Amino acid sequence: MSTQEEFHDVSDRERCRELAEKAGYDSTWSAYERVFKKSWGPPMEVWKQYPIPINPIGHVPFERDRQLLTFVLPFAVVGYSWGHWGLHTLVATIPLAVFLWRLQYSLLKRAIDMKRREEWNIDLGRYHRTKAMSKALGLPLHKITPHLIECIAWGYCEVEAYMAHRKYLEDKEAVRLRYKASGSPQRFRCSGESVQAAAGTVAGVGTASAVAVDHFHDRGYDSSEYSPPPHESYAFNPANGLPMVGGGTFGVDVGGNAYGTNDF
Repeated sequence: MSTQEEFHDVSDRERCRELAEKAGYDSTWSAYERVFKKSWGPPMEVWKQYPIPINPIGHVPFERDRQLLTFVLPFAVVGYSWGHWGLHTLVATIPLAVFLWRLQYSLLKRAIDMKRREEWNIDLGRYHRTKAMSKALGLPLHKITPHLIECIAWGYCEVEAYMAHRKYLEDKEAVRLRYKASGSPQRFRCSGESVQAAAGTVAGVGTASAVAVDHFHDRGYDSSEYSPPPHESYAFNPANGLPMVGGGTFGVDVGGNAYGTNDF
């Protein structure tokens, strides 16, 4: 399925996750806020009424001409009076010119502010957020639909749940190694605090988080029966035996120690 097509089926979680990864973190977080927090964007009926988002800059009809007139008219009054009635008229025409300038400036500024508020009440943050999504996905603005945003939001949930689950597996492996090194009994439990820290990034996501957090509850394991999950490989810190975050020899281990050190 091409990203140039319309998206309506949010049940295709794999496709939603692909879109979320392509859109990047900022755009997926914006989609999550739109769908689950309702923190930006107009209602569905307003979105359908304005399929192309409005940039709320407050542009009014003949704005450039009115800006020009704001400066031209005062100078024209002063020049006309000087040319026809002499220099002594400046005493009266200069205050009049200042008054005309301030009057036109105030009227134009008020019109722009009113137009900007009107456009913002329609847009509600939609333009700038959908513009970022449009750039990330390579789609025109009118293709960033509520259905596409909902799909990206669910993709965000899928990615967050996946990352939290990886963290949980790494924590479980770290606990197994600590018990093995200390010679403690074979039966052990993952700590609730480490599990909650791993799952905290998906708390409040809704159905996706409820399913994800269900994997992170405090439970017991028999280390003699434990084997690493398939397709998972880890590098270990030689100084303390802890697995490295991300599985490589760069960065830190799950205890916060740099590779080859045991400072914490």
